[in-house]
Amino acid sequence: MIATWMLSALLFTALLGATALCAEAALRVAGRQTRWPWLVALGASVTWPMLAPFARRSVPASGAMHSVATTLPTIQVVPDQLSAAVSWTHGVDVVLVTLWAVASMIVLARLVHSLVVLARIRRASQPQIVDGIPVLVSASVGPAVIGVVQPSVLFPVGLLDLDAPLRRLVLRHEQEHCRARDPWIVLGSAFALVFVPWNL
Repeated sequence: MIATWMLSALLFTALLGATALCAEAALRVAGRQTRWPWLVALGASVTWPMLAPFARRSVPASGAMHSVATTLPTIQVVPDQLSAAVSWTHGVDVVLVTLWAVASMIVLARLVHSLVVLARIRRASQPQIVDGIPVLVSASVGPAVIGVVQPSVLFPVGLLDLDAPLRRLVLRHEQEHCRARDPWIVLGSAFALVFVPWNL
């Protein structure tokens, strides 16, 4: 049943989130980067629920290795009650899968719209060198990193008047996002949300 599978995926994701939160706290105390526990949790929360049903099918049943003759009591199944139960669970599955598909399409449409808007902002921005760093100067958007394959620092024109040390600090922060390939992480997270929008 889809509902049971979704619930187990949600519980698994909640456990991963709690684990990542604890790992982040420990890494923060140690002065290390804190992104990796969350990346692992995100990847596992999407992939493991998809792989778990196949892994369960590949494991032989515990009694498959030994043939044991057992006398079982006679079980009487009432066809009407059985068919009603199957029909009810099938109906729930259909509703959940339909809602899942609709939610995924909505999130995908929002993602595509966001990418179109970002492309428009990038085209409207002016290339400029600020403190020796090539940036795209926008009218009001930023500071941020824009683009995935060729990421660029998007710098709002209003921040050009900042004191030089503060301006360099902002630029360095955005450059660190580029070096860490954060745009790829954000895009991957967005596609994970498209794929399983109901997952925590």
